[in-house]
Order: sequence, then C-alpha cells, then structure tokens
Amino acid sequence: MESIILSGIISIVTVIITQFIIARKEKRQYKKTTMAQLRKEYIDPLRFAVSENYFRLHELIEAQNSLQSICEIHGEDELPNQPDEWYAGKGCYLISSCYLTAHLFYCMEHVRSAVPFMELSSSDDTDLLAQINMATVAFSQLGIYYVLQRDIGREFQGGSGGVLMRYREFCTALQNRENLVWYAPLVRFYLALHQEIQSNPDKVDKLMESLRNLSAYLDRIAKGGDSIERKLHVEWEAHNRR
Repeated sequence: MESIILSGIISIVTVIITQFIIARKEKRQYKKTTMAQLRKEYIDPLRFAVSENYFRLHELIEAQNSLQSICEIHGEDELPNQPDEWYAGKGCYLISSCYLTAHLFYCMEHVRSAVPFMELSSSDDTDLLAQINMATVAFSQLGIYYVLQRDIGREFQGGSGGVLMRYREFCTALQNRENLVWYAPLVRFYLALHQEIQSNPDKVDKLMESLRNLSAYLDRIAKGGDSIERKLHVEWEAHNRR
C-alpha cells in the first residue's frame, strides 16, 4: 500500500516538475519571439535612422561649405519655386538631409507611442524614453521644437497609420507653401547648420552626443554591434573606392 502511495506521489511530482519546465521553456520562447518582433518593428528601424542621421550630420560638420552654397538657395521660401529637377539634382543633398531627419522623427515617435506596450524592464523603458527625449531636446535647442518634431513624424506616416512618405512625396510637400510652413524649421535647421557650428558649437556637440548615446542604448537592447561606427566604416570604405 505504501509503495502504491509513494509511486502516486512520485508521478504527481514528476508531472508538476515537467509542466513547470515546459511552462518556463514556453515563456522563454515567447519572450525571445516577442523581442525579435520588437526589434524588427521598433528598435532596428530607429537604430538605422539614428546612424543615418549621425553620419549625415557628421559629414556636414566636417564639410567646409554650407548647404546654401551647395544648393544655391538662401531660405525655405525659395523651395516652392524650385522645379522637380532641382529636388532630384542640385537640391537633393539638402532635401534628402531633411527627409532623413523627418524619418528619424517618425521612428522616435513610433517608439515613444509604443513603449507602454513593449515588454521591456521598467528601467529599460524609462531609460529608452529618456534617451529619445535627450535627442528631442537637442534638436529643439537648434530650432526644431518638440511638438513640431512629433507632428513631422506623424505626417511622415501619412498622419493616421498610412504608409511611410517617399522622397518624391516629401519634395512635393515642400513645393506646397501651405505644407512648407510646417517643415520650415527642419529646412532652416540644415540651412543654418554651418553657421550654428561656428556660433553655437556646444549645441551641435550636444545633438551629436545625444544621437550617439541613443544609438549605443539601442545597440545594447538589440544586442548588436556599434551601428554608428559600422555606418561610418561602410561610408568611409565606399568613399575610398570612388
């Protein structure tokens, strides 16, 4: 009789342990799958956008000429008068810079709105928002204010969940004076960057530092390498092959 009871107890304990192990395995797999989805939809696009913007700004900081001299315009009010050929040619460097930053604003807004639903640790989600806000503040101090950054980001996605704006559509928006008023601070930021480097280097340095810190934080969450250094290396190699 005792052996039967002992055998039953052992069977029950075995089932409980087995179910516990299966539950833990399923939980780990769920967490792994969730993190992969999180990276694909939120973290990696923001990592890419940060590295793209960091490289473009780094390139402009190192350049000797201002964007005004490259594009031969002096203010955003000249943009509606420019033909499509200008946007695809002489003006592309300026406008594509604005486009890349508008995409960054979209990615930051996308992550910011999703953080409450991300399964990150309480410290990670707070720190992620803090890093994004530091970059937001740095852009604000150079004339692109917080609410405008968020609005540009939302417009980049077509307002309410639409597809992301293509470069050609972005150019069309700048050719429309009614739309241009909302993008003007972004355009002015790039047109004035050369002057800001001379007169307010601390603000420019703070922006670059905030982007590097945000990138490093995203790299850690994604368990990836240094995305900014990789971008700089790839572009450096491409430049040397020309």
